[in-house]
Parts: sequence; structure tokens; C-alpha cells
Amino acid sequence: MEAIISKATRERKGRTTFMTAVLVGFAVFFHYDAFVGYPAKNVAAARDALNPRPDELPGVDPAITNALKGTIRPGDAIEAVIGQLGPPGWKNDGEYRWFGPNGSLRVGADSLAVREVEWLPGKFDTVAQIWIGTIVAVLAVPMLLRLIRVWRFRVILDDTGLKIGKRLTIPFEAMARIDADRYKQKGWVTLDYTAGDRSRSVKLDCDAIDKFRQIINAICTHKGWPDPLPRPRSDDE
Repeated sequence: MEAIISKATRERKGRTTFMTAVLVGFAVFFHYDAFVGYPAKNVAAARDALNPRPDELPGVDPAITNALKGTIRPGDAIEAVIGQLGPPGWKNDGEYRWFGPNGSLRVGADSLAVREVEWLPGKFDTVAQIWIGTIVAVLAVPMLLRLIRVWRFRVILDDTGLKIGKRLTIPFEAMARIDADRYKQKGWVTLDYTAGDRSRSVKLDCDAIDKFRQIINAICTHKGWPDPLPRPRSDDE
């Protein structure tokens, strides 16, 4: 017999591709906001509150976090603080500012010593974006693996029998019957077969196998079985 080679249906490939693209897109979107978009918005909002307001956005230092507030105490030399944190992103009249992704560290100094330390949180929470993006990325991994399987999926019917992917080959002589009782409701049939001394079955789904009807017809013709499928409503079914 002439071999029938079927890939996954266009609908199955389309749905899987769409869902994968949505998850990957959201993961990229949330991580972009966490590492680029939100830090820039936080710095822009902090700059607008400064007096005098600088024309250019101060730089964002990922090392500037709320945890640094506890490392600086009143009385510390301001030069030592600058040595620890680097040059401030903004300073004016005894006030120094360092800008991080989640907010800014404000240090007030009298002469050469620190007077007060304050952490000013930003309006946009980058941590939440990282968590959401990471969760979505984790969900995207199995969907991406499924997408690869769908695009590599093959069902082959030839003289040796039915091959489904790389994991299963069913010789014609092992095929026992095709049960199509659930075809109208579910869109799939069950092929019963024997493997050694055991009876097994495999589901053949019209939503997954592009040449589903052609394969079922060829199996029935080869085995001398009646075709269990109802007549198609159109040539496209």
C-alpha cells in the first residue's frame, strides 16, 4: 500500500503556537517592565519631585536598595558614604540622592557628617513584575515543549502498520477493532490492539491527526472492516 504520512492538524498547531506565543510574550513583557520600564518610571517620578529638577534622568544603580538604609548611620562621614555607594545621582544643599530600580536613597548631611537617612520607595513595584514574569515563564516552558512535539508529530500508515510518533508501532496483524462510539461527541476513535499477551488501545483524534479520516479508511480497507465513521458533512471535514 502507498504510505500515508500525516502531521498534526493546522488547528492543533495554530492553537498551540498561539498559546505559547501569549505566554512567552507576557513573560517578556513583565520582565521588561521589571528591569527596564518600571525602574525608568520610578526614576522619572523621583526626578520630578526634586528641587531643583534636573533636565536629564539620573542613572539607575541596581545595587541601590532599601537594605542599604541600615548600613548608613547619622554621624557617618558623607565622603565614606560616597565611597561606599559611588557618586550620588543628584545632590543639592546638603542633600544626596542615589537611585535604584525600586526607589531612591536620600541622605541629608550637615557639613561633613550624615544627619539623616531615608528610603523613598518608588510608585512602581518591580519585584511584583519579576514574580509574575517568572511564574508565566515557568508556565511557558511545558507549553513550549508541547509546541515542539506538535510540530514534530507524525502518524504514518504503511505496509508495516501504524506508526504514531516515535514511541508506538502497531502492526496490522495486532489490530483487533476500531471503536467509534465516541466519535460524534468527542471527535476520536479507539484502536484496540494486542501487544504480546496483553490487550491495549490507543486514541486517534481527528483534532490532532490531519489525515485522520484517510488513515481510518485505509486501516479498515486493509483489515476488511466496515468504515465506522459517519459520512463527512463536507469535503473539508
